[in-house]
Amino acid sequence: MQRRLANRRTLQFTLYERKSGAQVIGSLRALDLGDDAMRIEVSARDGDEAVTLDRVADQAAYELIRRRLAESPGNKVQVLSGLEFQSLVEVLREAARLNRRLALGRGALPEFQDLLPKVKKLATDVPEWFQLGYLAASIAESAKDFTTAAELYALARVAAERDRDTPTLTAIQRRLVEVQKQIALLEQPADAAALAPEVKRAMEKIEEYVRTATAYLNELLDQNLSPPPVKLQTDPSLRSSPYWDSTSIVVAPEVQYLPDFAYRQASWPQILAVTGSSVLDARDAPATAIVYSYADVFTMLVRQNKLGQDEKSSDWLLAPGAQELWEGKDLSKVKGERPYLSFKALAAGKVDPSFQASHMRDYLTKSADQRLHYINSGIFNRAFYEAAMRVGSARAAEIWVAALRKLKAMRKIDFPRFARQLYDLSGDEKDKVRQALVEVGLDPVRKLAETR
Repeated sequence: MQRRLANRRTLQFTLYERKSGAQVIGSLRALDLGDDAMRIEVSARDGDEAVTLDRVADQAAYELIRRRLAESPGNKVQVLSGLEFQSLVEVLREAARLNRRLALGRGALPEFQDLLPKVKKLATDVPEWFQLGYLAASIAESAKDFTTAAELYALARVAAERDRDTPTLTAIQRRLVEVQKQIALLEQPADAAALAPEVKRAMEKIEEYVRTATAYLNELLDQNLSPPPVKLQTDPSLRSSPYWDSTSIVVAPEVQYLPDFAYRQASWPQILAVTGSSVLDARDAPATAIVYSYADVFTMLVRQNKLGQDEKSSDWLLAPGAQELWEGKDLSKVKGERPYLSFKALAAGKVDPSFQASHMRDYLTKSADQRLHYINSGIFNRAFYEAAMRVGSARAAEIWVAALRKLKAMRKIDFPRFARQLYDLSGDEKDKVRQALVEVGLDPVRKLAETR
């Protein structure tokens, strides 16, 4: 033990620099690795005249980690070169970030499409690693490239059969069946997806809802965005979950009975045109909850405008009938009454799927619930309602829009700081807006005094 503790544990490397790159040579004997000699070539990035020390350190670190992981029995990382391993780590990190966005209900289609060529090359260069092939195929699915996904799953299946990994083979075969169904749908004639006239009529109604929302929000936000295209949802399990996939609104025909669902999805390109999409990268970030609140607030404003209502005549319900849809009821036969949410009674029942917090005492900081951002967004939903009842929906909308424009430039975003933005931008209505914020546990004046 004493001899082991006394052994030198320092790694020493020699760096040879050239005009367009560098070479790192050293011994890894201190790490007790089987292959203790290390020699890597580091090339300068395109456009750089010389390799940076940060790039040298990064590649050396990746190589050290690769060598350590390669020592584990059964780990196929040793078949990758240092640069391939670095590429794999970057793919995993980016895929995890994009999956967090998907967990938020947000789209990441263009990003997955950009990621696919990188991971596809790794999978095809190392076909014997079926886990890598499975990863690449799943990313191809997220990129909506089902033909490539089928090719990669087939590649992974060959390797899994060779390794006699029965559980993985079962999972791969199940995904192959699903992907082939998607390919069959895409290969149908253009009009086959809407064979039933009632489906075509439903989609036309939903497209009209999207145009209505886009026209109103363009005027509200002083933008000139085109209405996003509407695509038919072909997955029965998602019939009650419309979403915007970064390019299109994907909906089932049932949304014809819930125009607020279409309004809400049409609000996303409008909001993100102001804030940028990076605001959605962290599921538990306050900025994400704030932006989700804007999706609800803007939907309510579209609804009030369409129905010719104001703060006093509005029922402040979003998407009456949403909960009946979630329960699998046919809205063409059943009158929908229970809403997606009520601005007046957000915390009516925590077991309710539409539950949102309505006060800072209910604010969640850590939770395994994927709806964390959605739950916390209710605090500013209620704040908007309280403000609108004091200054009117139109004036409250002006204040909220002004604050949204400030969001991207804020160095640190949390609920108290954003409440202060709303207060500072409320002009002659400062006292009334403060009262509204106090109702949800956010006193912008007292918070400022406490931090001075």
